[in-house]
Amino acid sequence: MAFNYNQLNIVGRDRQSIEWIKNVLIHELENLRDKVSVKGESFKNVINTANDVWEGADKDQFVKNITASANEYSANIDVMISNLKKYIDQDLKDFDSMQKNAKNIANQRYNMR
Repeated sequence: MAFNYNQLNIVGRDRQSIEWIKNVLIHELENLRDKVSVKGESFKNVINTANDVWEGADKDQFVKNITASANEYSANIDVMISNLKKYIDQDLKDFDSMQKNAKNIANQRYNMR
């Protein structure tokens, strides 16, 4: 699952709104991760159905493959959540720093007059 975090560049800057966006994205990703997790109810239903209607090596391979895929997908979502937190928090820090520097420059020019 590839995602270009540069797509998250947001033109307007309001800390509360940016943090809200981050929290909504993380919440949605956590919900998705929980739905595909091998510990989730949906996954357990698929395995139970496979066990009820199927038997043999094909079923065993199916269960093995779907378990590996669910674990990989869940891990990828965890990485994305971590990257969103890191990227957006750093972006907010960088923007705050840029604003502070711009204000200092403006104040220095004003004081030089």
